[in-house]
Amino acid sequence: MIKALVFDLGGVLVELAPVQTVFSHSAHEDEAEFWRCWLHSDTVRRFETGQSSLFDFISDIKAELKLELSYEELVQRHRSFVQGVYPGVFKLLERLRSRYTLVSLSNNNPVHWPIMMSDYGFEPYFDYHFPSHITGFIKPDGDAFENVISQLELAPEQIIFLDDNIINVDAARQAGMQAFEVKGFAAAQALLKERLQFIA
Repeated sequence: MIKALVFDLGGVLVELAPVQTVFSHSAHEDEAEFWRCWLHSDTVRRFETGQSSLFDFISDIKAELKLELSYEELVQRHRSFVQGVYPGVFKLLERLRSRYTLVSLSNNNPVHWPIMMSDYGFEPYFDYHFPSHITGFIKPDGDAFENVISQLELAPEQIIFLDDNIINVDAARQAGMQAFEVKGFAAAQALLKERLQFIA
């Protein structure tokens, strides 16, 4: 029996700008390959596990990706990566929270997290939040998922995990979770309806 629903935020409940408009050189660059590099970048991992400042992150990522943009432009691009909450998200979360433990598991940082929690209002809709820059555990590392399983005190097969990146989904499956790749809220809603026989 499913007891907890674990959501990635960006790309599932929160709309993101196309990655090519943020830190990519070209609108034609392969998105999957870009994300693979991003998730394994030491610069990104330091920032999103709370080990570096925004200044260090922007300076280092500019050098790493060989971007010919000013510090100020990169800060603005990074901040605008999160675009807003998909319509219907809070209505669904409100319906789900009476039946399941709701959890967010997000690779995040001190810039985007306050926007999502305070400006967008996600904080009270979840029973638990596991942002990487606070926990120190980052997807797709196995300990990010083991930490959630341990804190929830559930068997991993009692947990459904939704993420827009197949790399993270595969890692969650390795940890024993029922994990699914969903691109955007409509896909997440359809998946939950199918798996939970929940009329969304």
